[in-house]
Amino acid sequence: MIQAGGQLELHLVLDGTPYSSEAAAMAAHGGVLPPNSQLVQGKSSASASGQQSAESWYVIDRVPVVTGRDLRSATAVRSTKNIGYYDVDFTLSTEAGRRFGSFHGAKYRQAIGYRPGAPVANRTDHQRPHR
Repeated sequence: MIQAGGQLELHLVLDGTPYSSEAAAMAAHGGVLPPNSQLVQGKSSASASGQQSAESWYVIDRVPVVTGRDLRSATAVRSTKNIGYYDVDFTLSTEAGRRFGSFHGAKYRQAIGYRPGAPVANRTDHQRPHR
């Protein structure tokens, strides 16, 4: 929930490691964060083994990909994958949609290990429909 004065921002996570403290994150980067990055505090997700979520620190890109100003509409909908939870369906402005599409596509290609020019037997194995 965004409280009064809050502003939604989606940032690229540059280092997916959740650090236990600000000092641990800085130490992992030799005391200097990458250019155009920032350190933010958050909570890591609870694990499948039932561990509680813990305070964590993340290194993220300083410039958000999308902000709340880019939203045209947003609606909570019951999750079809996680019963008892909700998802958010949202619509972005045209320009924000382009930025988010480029961002999401790059992260998806990275997640599946896609390398431009690399031989791929069947790219449809990695494609899935988007809502």
